[in-house]
Amino acid sequence: MSENTPKTVSENRDADTFQYTLVVEITRAAFALGISGVVMTFLLFGLSLVETEKIEPIMPVFFFLCLLFPIVLYLYDRNHSRDLVIADFVLRIVRPLAVVYRLVIGP
Repeated sequence: MSENTPKTVSENRDADTFQYTLVVEITRAAFALGISGVVMTFLLFGLSLVETEKIEPIMPVFFFLCLLFPIVLYLYDRNHSRDLVIADFVLRIVRPLAVVYRLVIGP
């Protein structure tokens, strides 16, 4: 096609679908990484209270959990019938925290 030829409706729809899919996939990956980061941070803070000698043999397990957890979350969300199902989990956690923050800090 030359540069002056107008795009057909089908070509515009394909471009819009690609852009929407790209945004959803990036958002899905960001949510999976963010949730995994928070969960693993809490887990490792909890483990920091335990003596190092007791948890040293199982540290490779936590390493693989840190790698697998975001991948599993991403694949779960991707194979679910709705888009961004894991975002519901984030909202269930963030909304109560926002209410508590407003109560403590003020409007």
